[in-house]
Amino acid sequence: MDHRASLEKFSFLRETPVKAVFATQITASRQATENWLPGLLFTLGYTWPKEEPNPVPMILLDKVECSRNAALIRDGLKLIITINQSDLAPVLPASVYLVARATISPSGRAFEGEVSSRGDDPTGAPPYGWKGTMQTMLGAPAAHDDAISVIRALTSWRHDNGLG
Repeated sequence: MDHRASLEKFSFLRETPVKAVFATQITASRQATENWLPGLLFTLGYTWPKEEPNPVPMILLDKVECSRNAALIRDGLKLIITINQSDLAPVLPASVYLVARATISPSGRAFEGEVSSRGDDPTGAPPYGWKGTMQTMLGAPAAHDDAISVIRALTSWRHDNGLG
């Protein structure tokens, strides 16, 4: 089967990326369970650059591009994102999360996760708690319920076609 034909429904990405932006909170320390502080903005989406043959994930922590060091998988209606950019620690801002995991709820409106390593605290246990709520959704056409449904569909499409 030609997987290119199934991409037609995502052609709008050539003009308008789809993304969901989450405001996040992180625990004040590795041991804290109730003291939450503002965290980095977390952006999840897809774009389709002209030079790419297929849509590609877009994962940002604040303005730091993490897509090349992240994995995005679908588990039923949940989306699971893992980030590991430890190798880039020397060139990243100290505030950036180096190793993190987020599980977006089936509604797509919130996530829970953990941060195992930060630029200013690269090692230790247990991980920091990390959670977020969606602030904005951009680019989803009216034919789709919201950006998360498009992200779920593209994640499945990429997996089904061996693109990770």
